[in-house]
Amino acid sequence: VVATPPAGTSEAGLKGSPTRTVISANVSIRGEIDASDDVVIEGTVEGHVQSRRSVIVGPQGRVHADIQAQVIEVQGHVQGNLKAYERLRLGENARVEGDILTRRLTVEETAFVKGRIEMLTETPEAREVEASLQEAPSG
Repeated sequence: VVATPPAGTSEAGLKGSPTRTVISANVSIRGEIDASDDVVIEGTVEGHVQSRRSVIVGPQGRVHADIQAQVIEVQGHVQGNLKAYERLRLGENARVEGDILTRRLTVEETAFVKGRIEMLTETPEAREVEASLQEAPSG
């Protein structure tokens, strides 16, 4: 696991982020990830992933966990529920098995989803859920 300044920007919104945590392709993590900054997963993660900014599952990434963030981009495989309070993008090779909750959704033509999709609206409940993520203590 490496925390680095971003090399560039991603469609998922890394621009302006002071750091990002990169889980490289040869790394496996079992447990909880709770980050204040961006998380890029190229390896394998089992457990739970939460970021106050964005989570990107790269093309080689394999996640068996729920993911919660403002912005989520999936290019690899995720088995778990996704909660993206701002936006979610599923790339052309994305494979998601789990429920999706998001405000804005982009799905490439060849992406695969097996699960329920629910769009967040500007309701008091949606604002409450979003506020709880932003106020959660970091680990």
